[in-house]
Amino acid sequence: MKTWDQFLRDVLPDVTGCPEPVAEHAIMRAAQEFCMGSRAWRVWLDPVTTRENVTEYDIELEPSTILARLENATLDGRIIDVLAQEDLRPDWKTNSNGLSTCVFTQDGQTVTLLPAQTAGMSLLIEASLQPTDDAQGVPDFIHQQYAEIIAMGAKARLMRQANKPYTDFAQSLSLRSDFEGLTNSAGIRRMRGMTSTRSRPRLKTF
Repeated sequence: MKTWDQFLRDVLPDVTGCPEPVAEHAIMRAAQEFCMGSRAWRVWLDPVTTRENVTEYDIELEPSTILARLENATLDGRIIDVLAQEDLRPDWKTNSNGLSTCVFTQDGQTVTLLPAQTAGMSLLIEASLQPTDDAQGVPDFIHQQYAEIIAMGAKARLMRQANKPYTDFAQSLSLRSDFEGLTNSAGIRRMRGMTSTRSRPRLKTF
């Protein structure tokens, strides 16, 4: 893991006079936003074993992370749909007849599997994560590949603070635009598997 202070050398030279704790907080916020926007931090969660007629299961995430989005899911090795609650019929709680097998989350803490399955099946979920407010940092690969982008987001936040030695509203807007564009590009590149291949669109929402 790379802690927030390891981003400072990409931030502090451009915000002279900024206290390190203030800069680290801005880095943490920028990292959260980057991970949410790019969905670059992806993991396959531990398998969940289904129980008879049970549809709701806890999502077991890594420490100091929260769910950014459900990405993919399989049930006993078969790909199933990842949907949003809004994609379902209004009566899904009482009538799951005719529904294709799918998962969705309402709160980011539990996942609903529809329709109810028999016991003993293996549900696997790929999720994108973001750090919590009490996280100490991000995985090494996030720092290695995206440190400069996260630093841009942090500097944009810091420079828009009023009446500071490093206040620069014009530069903040420019950095913010670059940060958003590069975050979006990182997400597209991640979706293509870090290749030049175009991925086929799939219906997947959080």
